[in-house]
Amino acid sequence: MEDSMTNRMVNDNANASPHISLSGCLLVAAPDWQNEVFQRTVCMVVHHGPQGAIGIVLNRGMQAESKALLQHLAGEQGHPRSGLLHFGGPHSGPVVALHNCNAFAEFESAEGVYVAAQIQNLRALISTPEEACAVKIMVGQADWAAGQLDHEFQQGRWLPLPVTPELVFADDHRMWPQAMLRIGDCFVAGLTGAIQPPNLQAN
Repeated sequence: MEDSMTNRMVNDNANASPHISLSGCLLVAAPDWQNEVFQRTVCMVVHHGPQGAIGIVLNRGMQAESKALLQHLAGEQGHPRSGLLHFGGPHSGPVVALHNCNAFAEFESAEGVYVAAQIQNLRALISTPEEACAVKIMVGQADWAAGQLDHEFQQGRWLPLPVTPELVFADDHRMWPQAMLRIGDCFVAGLTGAIQPPNLQAN
């Protein structure tokens, strides 16, 4: 069902209705989009409505991690893992964790992809061994004004995919190429009739 929706949106995004919600989707930046912020990014849309949209960039790890921020989140007795901090977007927003540990889930974006923002859950997650839990700490968010994301989508700047743990927690440098490969597979499946798209739900 999710791949069917992806196929329909990949093939028809140029004619997509501005009333179709992209909430809960991954948006993959088109290969030819030379945008300073979003070039070769994968974003998860948290909210999309008539008043605008909010999303999180997933594949921009911070090269210079703030040890002070990590230690603050971990608490005095915590021992935070390295490689956790990610640039979620150019606008300020709450610090949140994307993870795959059900015990600390506050919100489920997709099966196996959870969101946490409460300090006690953040502290537990960033001190959890890497082999036990996949975690990304997101700093900042992407905001779109009313109609802005709709326009970018209709212009082919973004290509949609369903949220999956495999993509959300993929290596930062491999995430965008992996997402583009999956989009290509969906496009070919649509051309061959292997996927029958359902009717999309409007807001």
